[in-house]
Amino acid sequence: MMSIPIVIESKFSRWTVIGPADPDRHGQRRWRCRCSCGIEKIIRAGHLRSGASRSCGCLNREIQSRLARERFIHHGYARAGFVTPEWKAWKSMRERCANPHAKSWDRYGGRGIRVCDRWAKSFTEFFADMGFRPSAAHSLDRIDNDGNYEPGNCRWATRTEQQNNTRKIRRITFRGQIKSASEWNDDLGFPKELIQQRLRRGWGPEKALMTPITTEVREP
Repeated sequence: MMSIPIVIESKFSRWTVIGPADPDRHGQRRWRCRCSCGIEKIIRAGHLRSGASRSCGCLNREIQSRLARERFIHHGYARAGFVTPEWKAWKSMRERCANPHAKSWDRYGGRGIRVCDRWAKSFTEFFADMGFRPSAAHSLDRIDNDGNYEPGNCRWATRTEQQNNTRKIRRITFRGQIKSASEWNDDLGFPKELIQQRLRRGWGPEKALMTPITTEVREP
């Protein structure tokens, strides 16, 4: 049986041959190869021809990750009565956007908020995009409160992060950054209540955020 010739630019699964390399200590011929992910390694010619080496390891990691996800979804999430936080978030998201009888319909579907087709049709796709909820303190949140539930506009966020993202929060622009009083409090150490008091008095953002805290600037 004729062996497969190996030349520069030959492709073997995810490997592309980029040049010859020194033989190994047993005299086996080797080639320098580049994986499709960009990593370069020296591979034995026999391993390229036989398929014993198909990538730098990234292919196997992707396969194992996909299989694990499929096992988790199809044998866990999809089992009747097995409700997880991620599945519950997905179900609630669709309910409030598509069911006029849902408790929160007026704040979601009733004002035009929709779930993208990819997520509306499949929990598997939703989970593939969003992954696991980081902790019990996180829940599904839209970054743009007037935008739809779709990749790029959703995240797992804590209650504080969501409160900072509501339409009622006043955003303060200072030195090219836009943040809530709570977020400026975290950055600068000013009590958010004091920042809000100063803004209500008509102070500009720079004065409100940069004036040192003294008894003179506090309201009685």
